[in-house]
Amino acid sequence: MTEQGLAFQRDFLQGVLIETPSAAWSFGRLLQAVDFVSIGTNDFVQYLFAVERNSANVADLYQPEHPIVLQIIGSLAAESAAAGKPLSICGEIAVDPSLLPVLVGLGVTDLSVATGASNDVRRRLAELDEGWCRHIADLCVQADTVDDVRVAIGWLPEDVDDQVEMGEDDALDPVCGMVVRVNDTPHVLRADGVVHYFCSRACLKHFMSGKSSTR
Repeated sequence: MTEQGLAFQRDFLQGVLIETPSAAWSFGRLLQAVDFVSIGTNDFVQYLFAVERNSANVADLYQPEHPIVLQIIGSLAAESAAAGKPLSICGEIAVDPSLLPVLVGLGVTDLSVATGASNDVRRRLAELDEGWCRHIADLCVQADTVDDVRVAIGWLPEDVDDQVEMGEDDALDPVCGMVVRVNDTPHVLRADGVVHYFCSRACLKHFMSGKSSTR
């Protein structure tokens, strides 16, 4: 814009959005180049565990409350604080009432939430005791498993939904039982007036061989 002679605001804050393991791994170097940091937890958890959060087949493995996630958040928050750079959390965990005490205890000072949720989050934060938050956070980051974290934050078994939720564009592979996105899979068979969707060519061939053997 300078070369084009256009006016623009030269004095502005620059930040970085942490959404990948590689960004977290190189956080110290990134921190030196920015004024503030935000952790995009929705994508970060997905990429950290190689779990597509919108896939019904692995939805139960998408675990933002996992101790590894919380350990990383705590580490980045501590590093940001030491550098005098504000760090915020954006994503679903920023509005989860059971995880708010953990985030506070980890040293997170800023949350990015939808406007409609801001009043509830403020009210919840005002009720928290900082010492208790640090205690809960310590329990969570020292936990061995995600189930240990869930116990620490007071999740009941019924709070964890292990049921496979299928969308309107999903179908079950009749061979392996996996959920298939009907618009994405090329492995489709129409037989006896019914449309079958498969996750792979192998399942399609297995299904066809089974039908052939019954004729």
